[in-house]
Amino acid sequence: MQANALNHYVHCRYVVSTTPQLPLADESCSLIYSNLVLQHMARRFAVSYLREFTRVLAPGGLLVFGVQDSFATPDLASSLTRFRHIVHLRSRVRTWFRRSGGDMQMHCLPERVVRQALGTAIIVDIRYTNTAAKDFNGKLVYLQQPPRSGYVGRQYCVRKPV
Repeated sequence: MQANALNHYVHCRYVVSTTPQLPLADESCSLIYSNLVLQHMARRFAVSYLREFTRVLAPGGLLVFGVQDSFATPDLASSLTRFRHIVHLRSRVRTWFRRSGGDMQMHCLPERVVRQALGTAIIVDIRYTNTAAKDFNGKLVYLQQPPRSGYVGRQYCVRKPV
């Protein structure tokens, strides 16, 4: 895996998992970071991974992750965009004709669902982000307020109680 090949820190390792159960011992990680991943999974998988993250997080450890919380639809254009993302018609047609494996999907994970999945872990901070903006290009920006239209990105900082 290229991430491990480029890793310069002996106390840091990258793990790939193809199952919902992470191949890590309970309370074995002091920091877990996930960005631009969970929103591309169906809700049940994202919730499962949040539970796994808290399982493997050491007491006093930090979990930082970003998700798309909701979709702001102040106008017809925004509503149509959201409808398109839910139906995935183009992706279904391409898959049907074997033109591609389908497009990346976007799913929302509301704060109430996040809080439930985290169990007893403590949310230290929540920030609005630009992670779903058309001009994002990997440049994370914290926003003072949620965007007026489109996906509402949030980054959570969570601590596991000692």
